[in-house]
Amino acid sequence: MKSSGRFLQIVRLLVRNEYLQVALLLCVLICIFFGRNLISGENIFLEIKKDPIAFYWLYPWDKFSRDVFKSGYIPLWNPYSGLGFPLLANFQSAIFYPLKLLIYFLPSMAGLDIFLMSRLFIAGFFTYLFCQSIQVGRAGSVLAAISFMFCGNLMRYLNMVMLNVEICIPVLLWAINSVVERRKVSSLVLGSGALCLSVIGGHPETTLYTLFFAGGWVIFKLFFDRKAEVAKHIKGYLSLLGGVLILGSLLSSIQVIPFLHYLGKSWNYHPVSQWILNIMNIKYFISLLLPWFYGDSSNSLIDTYALIPYSGIISLFLALFALIKIRSSNRYGIFFTGSAIFFMGLGFGLHGFNLIHFLPIFNRVYNFSRCAIPVACFSIAIMSGIGLNYLMKKEYPFKAFYFLLGIIILFIGGESLLHLTGFIRPINLNYLTSQVGLVVFWLALIFFLFRLYSRKKINNFIFGILMILLTFFSLWVDNLGNKALFQNETKEQLTESFIDFLKKDKEIFRFHAVPLWLFPTHLGTLYSLSDMRVSDALIENTYLNLLNYLNKIPKEKFIFEYVKSFYLVPHQESLGSQILDLLNLKYVVSRYSLLSHQIFDEVLERANIVTIDKRYFGLHKANEIIGARDVLFQHPPTIIEFPLKIPEGGAFLNLIIEMSLHSWFPDRGDGVGFALDLVTGTKTERLFFRYIDPKRNELDKKRMWFKVNLHYYRGKEVIMRLITDPGPRGNDIRDWAYWGELRLEVPDQSGKYELISGQGVGVYKNRDVFPRAFIVPEAVVVERHEVILEIMDSGDFNLRKVVILEEPAELATNDHFSTDNSEARIIDYQATKVEIEAQVDGEGFLVLSDNYYPGWKVYVDGRQERIYRADYLLRAIHLSPGFHRVKFVFDPLSFRLGWWMALSTIISTVGFIGFSVLTKNKED
Repeated sequence: MKSSGRFLQIVRLLVRNEYLQVALLLCVLICIFFGRNLISGENIFLEIKKDPIAFYWLYPWDKFSRDVFKSGYIPLWNPYSGLGFPLLANFQSAIFYPLKLLIYFLPSMAGLDIFLMSRLFIAGFFTYLFCQSIQVGRAGSVLAAISFMFCGNLMRYLNMVMLNVEICIPVLLWAINSVVERRKVSSLVLGSGALCLSVIGGHPETTLYTLFFAGGWVIFKLFFDRKAEVAKHIKGYLSLLGGVLILGSLLSSIQVIPFLHYLGKSWNYHPVSQWILNIMNIKYFISLLLPWFYGDSSNSLIDTYALIPYSGIISLFLALFALIKIRSSNRYGIFFTGSAIFFMGLGFGLHGFNLIHFLPIFNRVYNFSRCAIPVACFSIAIMSGIGLNYLMKKEYPFKAFYFLLGIIILFIGGESLLHLTGFIRPINLNYLTSQVGLVVFWLALIFFLFRLYSRKKINNFIFGILMILLTFFSLWVDNLGNKALFQNETKEQLTESFIDFLKKDKEIFRFHAVPLWLFPTHLGTLYSLSDMRVSDALIENTYLNLLNYLNKIPKEKFIFEYVKSFYLVPHQESLGSQILDLLNLKYVVSRYSLLSHQIFDEVLERANIVTIDKRYFGLHKANEIIGARDVLFQHPPTIIEFPLKIPEGGAFLNLIIEMSLHSWFPDRGDGVGFALDLVTGTKTERLFFRYIDPKRNELDKKRMWFKVNLHYYRGKEVIMRLITDPGPRGNDIRDWAYWGELRLEVPDQSGKYELISGQGVGVYKNRDVFPRAFIVPEAVVVERHEVILEIMDSGDFNLRKVVILEEPAELATNDHFSTDNSEARIIDYQATKVEIEAQVDGEGFLVLSDNYYPGWKVYVDGRQERIYRADYLLRAIHLSPGFHRVKFVFDPLSFRLGWWMALSTIISTVGFIGFSVLTKNKED
């Protein structure tokens, strides 16, 4: 009985606990916010997907990391990308971020959804704790928490890696408050942990802005908020804050040190720049009030950035009201108002604000404007809580309300005027009217509540609850426009028949996929398939140089070649090189024959425009869905004629038809008819026609692949006509039609690559492929690194017989060496370990066609041996005659150093806290 009574007493205490109540409330609101997904079973991770990187990079990395951890190793290396690259050191993988445990222990898409919702909860709950620490009332603190956790930035990037850092903004500021105000060891630990989380979250640019903001808060707390107290205890404050900085840095060293090591050996996809990458056009400023002024995300990919600065009309109104009511004594309001203005101006790339990028560290990174927006959203959320705080003190804001209402009406009226003059264009007037009507509706509800409250029809508690619920439901309604993209293409790519075909091959091999969008590179990691292609923020220099050489890309152009497609890949023209044979490229999966070739350039050079002027026709780089690709742009009604010689053996014409995402708007066009005619003499024959209308047919929103048989015209010179016509109603507004992958395909399968599977996608096998590990009898030393690739690519050089080293080694001495009786067999191939059995008839070198990178060690029959850089970027070891067991292990010094620094810090901190507690108990 006593035990049950104590249990009930504990339950009552918990139920009455303020923090538990708020935590439960936030959990319930998150479940309501995503209720449709939770009920229907549609995964949040995919449902809100705007950027394919979330699924094509982060999800495969997380799944791979989970599998590696499960096998008892740490996922330091990813062997399935290119020739193998560091995983932990790429930073974005964030494998030690604590919340990733949810993904590791819940191996399903549901686990990903829980991970996403948990991040929102942390953002909201710690915003509440921070507001409480600066004396914002309970209702205002809850409202601020809701405003931040459901703001446009967090919703737009909900499944992206930068949220790992953005949710730490309130955590870090709350920890700083604890350090400055309490000055205890526990505060030191909290501050260090918050700093560590902000760093290891996996997005350095966002970390930089977050720490800059936190630094400003430290200065504010020390020299403005607690100035008199700090003057007395300046050494103590500096010691604590210095301790936070040191301990936080040491804890995060487990990820930072490997990253810095890798950064020094890599090309950065985000090159150093003192200027900002501004994706937030100033025209998006209207999104502070009308988030979908330019259309919801199902109608436009680019304009979904407009959602980023949105914090909710009610939150914005309360923040503006707080601004009006600010007094000089309200230092918090002044700080967060200034922060909101500064970081919003920085986010929009306004002149003057971007001078920050000339500061140290900022001038050494690639700056994204959007990385500043979450700080602005957080500041607006805090101001909204302060604004509600004023209202709860019965400072009736009728004059302020009318003033703010007038400003909002003038702002919307100005934007509408700009629309009528053609300076900016929303999706359509009907949609704009509904958006304005929604804003007026929310403001009217606020005014109605104010009137009831001022006349004492409702009390403080009811008024606070209603304002919180109103804020939540306004954000929920506004988020309905945050719709998913790419789902159809994702499902198709995950069910391609060639995946099962490749998985049936139990050998160790690499594959390549063309075109780029057929199978995004990191999906290979998802299926444990080694992909020759690479897509990452950091690319190891030697592999970059190798592919630049194969693709014949000059140094001054390779940045453009990579940035335009988001991939580093071997071009189709380079597939005949024996270097790719050496690199274990066994299969090429392709939508078209490897003997086909693009005719874009020929069409652009020799085509004759029959109708419409030439500005409606040309080559366009479309990157609206997954990676950039060449498409022939043609606006209806247009006819272009192109002289074409059909090969004697006949041919097929491969083509794709699709329409730009910007033509999906409900009031723009009524579809396009795509037609292909061939003219021979006076005879015209239509070989292809398809009408698509993505605005009205969901299936027409994906690209469509067709193959046109030209065998009947073999050996003839014909005129090919590409025709686009408006839909049945003749409406051609924004009918941006694309012909993609125009390729002339010769049906000749002889040569190096053999077509072995052709169900939907062709799978070609390389007859000349080298095994992943093999024995080479001879070695030559070439010390000039830059000429090695030319030697390797020479038809006179046999890579199977001779390995190229860059430094003297134990060269084979036997005049008679037969490789027929020498073999190497991989018996275990894992992320950070490769085991090989080798039988060598005489002296020779074992070559493993994986990336040579510092940190790899090799043990031959239990003894550590030397690894040579072989054939420009591979690994090789010298073997004596006989049978050997070879074990490659990835054990980089950078990780061991970071690991021991972090572990020593944790042990020392725990020991210090334990010693302090014991000492205090003895004194008591």
